[in-house]
Amino acid sequence: MSVSQAVKRTGTMNGKPTPRRVKAFRITDRQGRIPVKCIVIEDVDRGWFITTEFSGRGPYTRAIKPIMDRLDAWNVLNRLRDDNCFPDGPTEMPPDDSIDAAVEQPIARIRKHFHGKVPDWAKQRPPIDQQSGAVVIGLSRKVSSGEEFKQLQQDVWDFASGLELRWKRARRTPAGRLCDVLTFSGSDEVLVTPTGLRVSLNRK
Repeated sequence: MSVSQAVKRTGTMNGKPTPRRVKAFRITDRQGRIPVKCIVIEDVDRGWFITTEFSGRGPYTRAIKPIMDRLDAWNVLNRLRDDNCFPDGPTEMPPDDSIDAAVEQPIARIRKHFHGKVPDWAKQRPPIDQQSGAVVIGLSRKVSSGEEFKQLQQDVWDFASGLELRWKRARRTPAGRLCDVLTFSGSDEVLVTPTGLRVSLNRK
């Protein structure tokens, strides 16, 4: 069920956005022929869930999983840096009031697009740089040079403010989907500020 009212940004203090309490989840749906992965961000105080990324995915080997864990964590950080993670106005996929509701539309899109056929890319390993062994990250905006690309990657990691990011298996969702929660130096909840992340000391 989508949140009906227009999405409003968290209030401000002295002209600056109020820190926002969030959680980040990685939901995997294996009910069809194509497993679908969704990254979901929860606005804890408002009880809103929004899918920020989704894709078909094949099963990962033990060697690939740590690489994909890091890539998924980077993508979460990159989205949390975005001031429009929870946009001001209605969007194509507005926030929902449950984690399962937030992933239903993205999952349906993937399944409808391939009509039950498993695409070749869902069986392949992620693109990896042969020299460094790093996952090649797809960006939504163009970069003019390799140095700019490296700087962008580092800026995103710096936004974590030194917190250790690690995916941890959580309980399945009410609909039975696999669920991982991203922990921040052991905490499954974090405060997002304009300058970076910090662990919430007053979790509800």
